[in-house]
Amino acid sequence: MSLTTTATTTTDGTPYSVTYDLADSVDQTTSSIVVTVVVEDDQAASFKRNMLGWSEINGDGTLDRRLPEVAKWGNERKYYCVKLDPVGKTPKITDGQHINNDDGWPEFSVAMYRATFVIPLYTVLSDTDVPGGVGRERHRFCIWTPKLTATNEKIPGGGFKFVDDTLPANGGQISVPEVGVRAGRVIGLQCKWIDVPRFDVVTLSGFMNRINDSDFEMNGELYEVGTVLLTGVAGEQKINSRGHKAYDITFDFAIRADGRNWNKFWKSGTAGYVEISDNGLSTGTKPYDSVTFDLLWSFQ
Repeated sequence: MSLTTTATTTTDGTPYSVTYDLADSVDQTTSSIVVTVVVEDDQAASFKRNMLGWSEINGDGTLDRRLPEVAKWGNERKYYCVKLDPVGKTPKITDGQHINNDDGWPEFSVAMYRATFVIPLYTVLSDTDVPGGVGRERHRFCIWTPKLTATNEKIPGGGFKFVDDTLPANGGQISVPEVGVRAGRVIGLQCKWIDVPRFDVVTLSGFMNRINDSDFEMNGELYEVGTVLLTGVAGEQKINSRGHKAYDITFDFAIRADGRNWNKFWKSGTAGYVEISDNGLSTGTKPYDSVTFDLLWSFQ
């Protein structure tokens, strides 16, 4: 439909106009609006940064996020700017002549872009609205993808014993069988963390193959201690709206969904799932070490 040119400003006050056509696109995966925007050319660089937003690391290891601009026309749901495609520029003309700068390049009066606004798959929250704490970033700018998998697991041997603290260390606790299979269920949960300014491979490697040391909430679900295992991390490099290197970081988790944690294994008889260790005590070495997963979403 036709849209009369409307003057507005970005959050930081940069003036621009929404003009020409307004295209509304909806399918089964997203909802988007595309408009043409016009801005003074000498403000185009800051305009693009402000429209798309960015993130940077605070001194306390959390992220300071400048949110993408919100579409300012009426709709109950918020559309955020995620893309700007150049349309063209209008040259400066005086007395019928193009004005050039000292290097001989033409100067321009306004720049035009096709701006795409979408309802994102991730939650958009400002720094003041996001819940506090070290791991607050998992509550925003994260796309969560769950998958439920049936498993047939070999029961580990390697000298592990079922924990029984009524006996001394290596005092007759039952050894875990060297062979055997037990059916189970695992939730595969993937988190894609959007627009992160650093990908610290060395630090993140310290979380690999470890389990949560306390009850842990992800994607609106609370998972009990020891049930969440980090199985993979990947960083997809990009350039953000400020021209700086950034990443979309993907975490892969395997979550027990069968009434046990990762350090418990099936014990025949009526015991069910029982924790195991190298010496048969709860203080002994377990197959999986624990870690504070909140720190995955910070830079401390």
